[in-house]
Amino acid sequence: MGHDHHHGHHHGHHDAVDRALGWAFVLNGGFLVLEAAAGWWTGSLALLSDAVHMIGDVAALALAYMMRRLSRSAATASRTYGLVGAETLGAFVNALALVGACIFLVVEAVGRLNAPPQAVEAWPVILVGTVGLMINLGSAWKLFQSDRENLNVRGALLHMLADALGSVGAVIAGIFLSYGVSIADPLIALLIAGIVATSSWRLLRETGGILLQFTPVTQPAEEVLQALRSLDGIENVHDLHLWSLDGRETILSVHLRIPDGSDADQIRKSVQAMLTGRFGITQMTVQTEFDDGCSSVEQVWSMERKSG
Repeated sequence: MGHDHHHGHHHGHHDAVDRALGWAFVLNGGFLVLEAAAGWWTGSLALLSDAVHMIGDVAALALAYMMRRLSRSAATASRTYGLVGAETLGAFVNALALVGACIFLVVEAVGRLNAPPQAVEAWPVILVGTVGLMINLGSAWKLFQSDRENLNVRGALLHMLADALGSVGAVIAGIFLSYGVSIADPLIALLIAGIVATSSWRLLRETGGILLQFTPVTQPAEEVLQALRSLDGIENVHDLHLWSLDGRETILSVHLRIPDGSDADQIRKSVQAMLTGRFGITQMTVQTEFDDGCSSVEQVWSMERKSG
């Protein structure tokens, strides 16, 4: 068994993401209190529903931060990958919470549409919505700059963009309310719920696929299989598996049947070079089997651990 270990430590990168999540948590937590108070005072469904949504968002930011810290836990005998999948789990839970928040918004909006019109103060709604929009966009920008490819950060970023939509909706609802159009409040809440639910479902499907160890969409198994079969010295390919723990790095395991007397080491090197160069796969377990039934296993690991 031959092992090649490479541990990348990107402390500056980790710190940037941690700071972005921390600032987003503080700013949105403070605004949550302001928006809930304003919504209660004015009776605005747009503000109250967004405040309820923000409770989930603040919790989502805390969850994203906690999962990020867990994902950098060291590997142990019982957790050979550490907790690198924690961020994917956090993103899945956040997406699930967003879908739940959308259902709540729809129920509340439909109930308001079927009820008699309610008088709502317009200008406090516009003011609070504007402040919220600035906070949401600022938080989203910091998260986007930190690591937009990270699924956990994407989950938190989606929450911030959903809040920004909620703030825009609150401002628009406030403008309509100032002209006496009270039905605009629940209608805009329904529109926002539809937009957020669509994006949330996409993230939920992606993270669910990773947790169930589906083949990454960026690495079509059939294409990898054909590339392996095309290499010289390989008679058959079987037990090919492709999966990911975090949606970024693909892990591969495969069994290759080669002719008796072949140079197994050289074939494995060719396989490693092809998989890394063509598909960007750096974590792999390649087992070669001779026609006589004997096997030779070479594991090539190049795992960049997210250690703090």
